[in-house]
Amino acid sequence: MRWIAPFLLLMPLVPASVWSQGPLDSLILRAEQDSNDAVAHFDLAKALLAEEEWDSADSALREAVLLAPSYGDAWIQIALLPERRGARYRRQLDKDGQLDSVRTEADRARRRAWFSDPLTELELFAIIEDDLLRPSLRQYAGDWYNVFARSIHRLSDGKRAEAWKEIDRIARMRGHPLFGSVITRLHGLLAWSQQDYPTAITDFMSLTARAYAAETLGFLPMLAANEDRYALATLLLQAGSYNESMLTYQRVVELDASVWQAHVQLARMYEASEMWPEAVAERRAAVAVNPDDASLLVELGGTLLNAGERAEALQVLREAEAHLPRDPRLYLLLGLALTEPDEAASRRAALTHFVAIAPSRMAPQVSAARAILDQPSPATAARDSSDSSGP
Repeated sequence: MRWIAPFLLLMPLVPASVWSQGPLDSLILRAEQDSNDAVAHFDLAKALLAEEEWDSADSALREAVLLAPSYGDAWIQIALLPERRGARYRRQLDKDGQLDSVRTEADRARRRAWFSDPLTELELFAIIEDDLLRPSLRQYAGDWYNVFARSIHRLSDGKRAEAWKEIDRIARMRGHPLFGSVITRLHGLLAWSQQDYPTAITDFMSLTARAYAAETLGFLPMLAANEDRYALATLLLQAGSYNESMLTYQRVVELDASVWQAHVQLARMYEASEMWPEAVAERRAAVAVNPDDASLLVELGGTLLNAGERAEALQVLREAEAHLPRDPRLYLLLGLALTEPDEAASRRAALTHFVAIAPSRMAPQVSAARAILDQPSPATAARDSSDSSGP
């Protein structure tokens, strides 16, 4: 079943930052025409946020994460919405007794964003305002405060490279270690964004160690360090430290098995090494931890196919089909898995449906599916061969 692997590897993941600026009308039209493309809905949401069309932006963001549950950029925008709506909105929520629940939901969205892509946290730093910093930080500041403020302003303008240069100056100042995790986290994230992996790894090692010590002493809730540990594992993977990354992801799930994203990352690493039993086990663990996310079933089905477990893969994919009628990957995998002669009609139906609903970004997969559909069925091929042979 190794023929499945190229199709899975070609399936486009949701990009980290893809906002295509353009006229709002054209983005609305694109989201309508490419309705199963999470990126199209995210692009529309960003334009609506710029116009302060909060409710419409929220709807578009929810559509994006419905289609792509691990879309970190969309989750972080959902997390930021209560702040961006302004103080009047929050006061009204407080008056209605809804503020706590909205903030709890925003924190859950921030956590989803983090475990999808820790770099999304830079969006949180980008909305920091000087007035919010002064009461809690400026009195302890020193000569680094203005540098920190400039870094935040550069980040707010979308100039990450310039923000990194500013914040890196603070790292060399005498007062930097006294500031603690806020500067270290921003410094590490900006280093990461500039692909300075050694610096970022050093920062996140420090953050993980500090948080673990604070947990041990009772200053932080248990498992608070696991967010930084997960980011460290991801950094190590991107830096090419494969074994260290795997050990760190394994440590994440040893401490907190509910971090299903770590199971997903481990599954991907095992798949890259064609360690199919281990990959299947991690996919199963992710589904067990987060059974409400049917997209994990699609990924489990694909891994089972690669592992040669066709019958179970079909069962899993059929289960996912009841929950994900708009996931094109599901129908492509079904089409590739239905290989028996008596499954030809179902195979054609699955691939035809995939072609009908696939977003434009999946053009290579659509072409491959059409090529399969253009092939004559076994019955047709046999009849043609019989006809050509003559009496």
